[in-house]
Amino acid sequence: MLNILYVNGSRDSEFDINPAHLTGDLKTVLASADIQKLKAGRVATVGADGYVTLAKAGDDDAAFAGFIILDAAGQPYENCPAIASGKLPLLVGGGLVETDEVVETNIKAGDKLYIGANGQLTKTKGTATVAFGLARSANSAADKTVRVQF
Repeated sequence: MLNILYVNGSRDSEFDINPAHLTGDLKTVLASADIQKLKAGRVATVGADGYVTLAKAGDDDAAFAGFIILDAAGQPYENCPAIASGKLPLLVGGGLVETDEVVETNIKAGDKLYIGANGQLTKTKGTATVAFGLARSANSAADKTVRVQF
């Protein structure tokens, strides 16, 4: 889930999805793990092959790291624009967003957030040299949603 609250020099940019992940009938493509993991609110970047990929630990300062705006698989009640176009929109630049794609349920306002596994944000620094964002609200086990300034 991603709610865009404020945009500060950000832009949405569309990046190509690897065509190998778009082969087969629509039902097969929508059910594939490669498409299912591209969820709104996760962080993605552009891989060495030029295709959008989930960010991983250490990608915090990647040139095009940004939040996935819409699930690649779309929603049951709408069409599938990412599948139809082969492009996935990312919000890159800076701003304030809300996402529930975080690892921990004990994030506090002011915590530095880093890119963790599967493009989810985490408080764990790991090998990151810079923080990807800053928590602007707390979350809990009951509600994982956190505001992130990036």
